Amino acid sequence: MPSDQVPLHPGESLHWHRGQATFHRGYDAAFAVSDQAAYLYVRGPWPRPRWRRIPLAGISGVRVSPARWWHGPGDALFWLLMMGGLAWMTATRWPLDRAGDGWVLLFAAAGMAWLARGLALALPGRTRLVLMYDGKRLAHTSYADTYADEKTYDREMMLGFAEALRTLGVPVSLE
Repeated sequence: MPSDQVPLHPGESLHWHRGQATFHRGYDAAFAVSDQAAYLYVRGPWPRPRWRRIPLAGISGVRVSPARWWHGPGDALFWLLMMGGLAWMTATRWPLDRAGDGWVLLFAAAGMAWLARGLALALPGRTRLVLMYDGKRLAHTSYADTYADEKTYDREMMLGFAEALRTLGVPVSLE
């Protein structure tokens, strides 16, 4: 994300900017700090990322920490349904298969196991950034990626964002 795309207000000057430009993601995060506000280009409930502007006067703190592999009931439910589906298929469908088409079940089970392995590689090692402002919290977790270098770059980008805010007097907590 080029720095000229940061939607600065008139009179603002950009102090720090960094984005994650990768070829294999359909969306990427970007962060910027001006003399008046912090800018985050992240996904939210909307389908595509957009810039969020948070005035520095309202920011009460920033926390950067390692992310867990799940961040709520939705993530845990996904894992439980996937593993439960795999267990159900092998426990109930296989013994009841009288037509000799057990290879279909094996193919489906192998696909689910492959998906579980991919998620197990992509989810660990991510970073979570929490920005507290005006009694609210804006949390961004780096995207799941099987490339360890991408997750390292994301962490360095979030740490740089936090350091830029620290130089402007915002309290920062690093875990």
